[in-house]
Amino acid sequence: AVSFFNGIAWSKILGSGTNDFNAVWYSGSNSAWLVGKNRTVYRWNGSTLTALTGVPGSGSANFIGVHGRADDDVVIADEVGGWYRFKSGVWTNGNLSYTNQPYAMRAVYVDGLGKARIVGRCSNATATAKGCVGYNDPLSASNPNTWYEDLDNSASTTDGFLSVGRPVSGTTEAWVGRSPTNVVRRHLITGTYDAIGWPGVIFMM
Repeated sequence: AVSFFNGIAWSKILGSGTNDFNAVWYSGSNSAWLVGKNRTVYRWNGSTLTALTGVPGSGSANFIGVHGRADDDVVIADEVGGWYRFKSGVWTNGNLSYTNQPYAMRAVYVDGLGKARIVGRCSNATATAKGCVGYNDPLSASNPNTWYEDLDNSASTTDGFLSVGRPVSGTTEAWVGRSPTNVVRRHLITGTYDAIGWPGVIFMM
């Protein structure tokens, strides 16, 4: 079920059926995307909740996150490394490389330039689980449609990343958080990590 707060009171939104939702992203005061179990995708227009059809791909993987920079540039992530991008009315989709599977992805973030990150847990060459970031830079001159992966091999923990956002300082980097060790790492779009600990910055999700 989905509820809406209008600034005064909460009310249940009809039309969501019995679907279990995992994430919601508001692109405007009267526009939202909701995703959940069994590839569920809904759109909210301020008054009506409508199931969205036409999402490419197959299977029953749960959608775990949705984020974008506008209504016409949105990325959805599933729990097993799949990504689905809706841009200018056209869907594209794919998977992170199978090199670092199995995946257990948890969140997605798209910055103001359209650069996307999916975070969670992957495995390295020795099958050790590590936090990882899958990312795409559509502004890349050589590989605008390619997704890459960066494992946090410097960390001793096998905990995956649970959240991702950016500091107010810019859009070429993102901060990724891990629990229960309460560590925040800064990930650069060039494919590296360069900070460990708590950065003391304000997040804009």
